Amino acid sequence: MPNLHHQYLSRFEEISQILSAYRSFWQLIPFDFLDLPWQEESPELWTWLNGLARDDILDYDASDEQLSDELSFFLPEIKTLKNLTELPVWKGKNTTFSAALNRCVPGRKWEQIKAFADTIPIENNQILEWCAGKGHLGRLLSCTYHVPVTSLERKTSLCDDGRKLAENVHASMTFQTLDVLTPKAAEYIESDQHAIALHACGELHLTLLLWHVKKNVARSVSPHAAIILFPIRCAIRCQYPESIII
Repeated sequence: MPNLHHQYLSRFEEISQILSAYRSFWQLIPFDFLDLPWQEESPELWTWLNGLARDDILDYDASDEQLSDELSFFLPEIKTLKNLTELPVWKGKNTTFSAALNRCVPGRKWEQIKAFADTIPIENNQILEWCAGKGHLGRLLSCTYHVPVTSLERKTSLCDDGRKLAENVHASMTFQTLDVLTPKAAEYIESDQHAIALHACGELHLTLLLWHVKKNVARSVSPHAAIILFPIRCAIRCQYPESIII
């Protein structure tokens, strides 16, 4: 574990150095200026960007490799940054989930839930579902692994719907109407839990991660806006490499 800790820490520090060096290109407010703030710093990049046709933009948007190749002429460390931010793919367990559990779940969302659930290491411990909505993910895990799930959700209507769905499939779930950004949410975090969160936004995920780092509880999260959480994700992995943060 110490070697893994050092590996993530070293990677995080190198990423931070590159991002700091290039901060003029990304640390700005969109639509807050008429001229690009870095235009004079990198006129060649500005000229290249302005010469791109729509089809060029679509091609680069579809291929990170092609884009990094081109940008490396203007930003030499861009390929290093790309390599540093590539993490090993977490291979699932190819679990078979009951099709009956996808009732009231849109097709694409169901596929995302199954893919995420397949990566979560369940060891007969309790599940804490953060920002649960109707509890689709928690219901899948409860029925598949026969574990109790506590689902925290701010909206009463979603909790009510979740209870009905859980009762229909005999899932062991308890819904709590609660704003997870309040201190009371920490009362539901216990040492023998595995916390899960799928597609919550911004501060909702940050709050979960920070509470669980303090209490050193297992957690598996897949943020809605992953780029916002990347610095936090790296920092947590440095301290707790066993965390699963997608």
